[in-house]
Amino acid sequence: MRWEDLFFVFCATLPDLDFHVPDFMTALDFSVGTDIGRAYQRMPQWMPFGCHAWNKQDYCFWKPMIETYGYRLPEPQGRQAVHWRQRRLDGYVTQRVLRDCSNSRYAAMLARLEDFLPSKGRPIALWGAGQYGRVAMNLLAALGRNPVVVFDRNAMAGKDFEHVKMLLPNYDMIRQQHLFVIIATTSHAEEI
Repeated sequence: MRWEDLFFVFCATLPDLDFHVPDFMTALDFSVGTDIGRAYQRMPQWMPFGCHAWNKQDYCFWKPMIETYGYRLPEPQGRQAVHWRQRRLDGYVTQRVLRDCSNSRYAAMLARLEDFLPSKGRPIALWGAGQYGRVAMNLLAALGRNPVVVFDRNAMAGKDFEHVKMLLPNYDMIRQQHLFVIIATTSHAEEI
């Protein structure tokens, strides 16, 4: 959760705080952060005041709408080209794997993953600290094979990811320490 989310969860409903939370429809007029395609299907003539991270999350959805106002946008590339429904399905699958990871029916999957991994003496690195990174961390933890480092383009000094040191991508470190790198992202696949 981000700070503004925490404010709405803990502070916005306090009776002694002079703050008014808008109803659902009023809030929709301001902005939608996720699942924009579904919101638009419910209100086809709707256009929000703002659209957060439209170029990262919903480029294919917003591109034709923005171009109707005379702007020319480049064709989508990489992750931008993935349709919003596919991203939503990816999110669902990720949550399902996270939820069911401890279920006994995943023993075969974990056994296949164990076969894929290098010998226990070789250190593992994880590339990506997003939702796929969490799935990979949970699967590795179930096998007792925690990575020694997590690489992420958004790493900040002193931050950890699931109690593992997080660093900016470092190719020299990968080579020098002969790290076995598990890619857990699709955002920067062309760089890896």
